[in-house]
Amino acid sequence: MKNFNEKYTVRDFIDKNKWSNVYECINNETNEKIILNIITSLDKSEEHMSYFKEEINTLMSMNNSNLISINDMSSYINKDKTYYYIESEYFKGISLGEKIENNKLEEKEVINMVKEICESINEFHSNNLSFNILSLENILINYNNQIKIDTLSYLENKRFVENEEENIVKVFNPQSDIYDIGVIWYNLLSGKTTFDKNKYKKDIKDKSLLRVIEKAT
Repeated sequence: MKNFNEKYTVRDFIDKNKWSNVYECINNETNEKIILNIITSLDKSEEHMSYFKEEINTLMSMNNSNLISINDMSSYINKDKTYYYIESEYFKGISLGEKIENNKLEEKEVINMVKEICESINEFHSNNLSFNILSLENILINYNNQIKIDTLSYLENKRFVENEEENIVKVFNPQSDIYDIGVIWYNLLSGKTTFDKNKYKKDIKDKSLLRVIEKAT
């Protein structure tokens, strides 16, 4: 096994979130372009680490073409400090939010998109997990109209970060995802990035689709 600096090269910084720095890299063992999340603010208490590893292992076990796959979680040591990192699939695309800013989507296209979103979220539900923060921004689409959900964004509503005061709460709430999918369906059909519970109905002309959105939200 190569050490970290031999295994991953051409590391380009692309983003930073609450818990990690994100890099685009080449994995020299597989010769593939991948994404690395190098974790910067992980609470390393025994309770949090156990839960974090359990969540990552569950995400790694998921097998759905509309989920960005998680390849590995490991660690390396630099200057006597241990750093954890997560390797995931590289997928070049734009968010659905960006997509509807620039394109008027056809109804059939939207139905196909939502079907793929539902199938991928069902993978979470079959593992007794609810995504909870599904949105236009963490669903990506490429130039071939392939959809993928940013799987690791699921971790953004978890209590893994150092100095978080809240206790870890693991509640399976599929209705939260159903609601979010209803809102996303409305967004894609209307071309709007917001959702007003009291005003959205006038934007949906197809009554059968309106009933589905009503039921979901």
